[in-house]
Amino acid sequence: MKAVLQYVPGNSFFHRLHPITKIIWAVLFGILCFICQNIWFLGTIAALNLLIFSSSGIMQEGKPVIKMFSLICSFLLFFTVFFNRDGLILLEYGIIIITNVGLAQGFSMVFRTIGSLLPICIMIMLTPANDLASAVVRYFHVPYKYAFAVTATLRFIPMLTGEMSHIIQAQTARGCELDKGGPLNRFRKIVPLTIPLLSSSVKKTEQMAISLEVRGFGTGQRSSYRKARFGAKDIFVLAMTATGYVIGILLNVQ
Repeated sequence: MKAVLQYVPGNSFFHRLHPITKIIWAVLFGILCFICQNIWFLGTIAALNLLIFSSSGIMQEGKPVIKMFSLICSFLLFFTVFFNRDGLILLEYGIIIITNVGLAQGFSMVFRTIGSLLPICIMIMLTPANDLASAVVRYFHVPYKYAFAVTATLRFIPMLTGEMSHIIQAQTARGCELDKGGPLNRFRKIVPLTIPLLSSSVKKTEQMAISLEVRGFGTGQRSSYRKARFGAKDIFVLAMTATGYVIGILLNVQ
């Protein structure tokens, strides 16, 4: 079982961007995808995000993310296309009716999902959690306790995924056939495995709490060993983000 949404080291263009630049880019384009209604612009944003994802050297580690988006987009496209009967009928076969309006809305939902959620995944996978926390504390004046809570959550995701993988392997070695039967039967077999997972996560949480208390967490002003600096590449990305945002709003107004 592969861990998802964890930092992948690298030296690509987006790896070297300032954390604040990545946050602004991800948030603005996520909002823009819900504001803009132009399907061609939404498709361009989705294609650009997929290009960034593939060119940043995280395709191998990002396969679970791609599978997750493929499943979500498939469901959205299916329910939007086959249950929308408005517009000109393009295909009719029995109870299956596909219209131009349903098809356009279906692809709009797919592009909007990819364009709004994939940048957040890219930001998390291309930025160390500590750098994200330090950036929001320094520039957005978010209390460090809240930033640390988000950072700890991101760290626990691959940790719990690895623990679950070990538990499944241990049960499989004991003869437990988790991959046989229907979906309901598989779910019933997986539920008991969550008990040792919860027990392990509680122990790790207690250990982290003790470690933070010993180190004096929250007793003084927080400082960062490594501080990122803005460069020409950050200005370029922010300028392109602002340009795309203006174009999207203008297309929506017309």
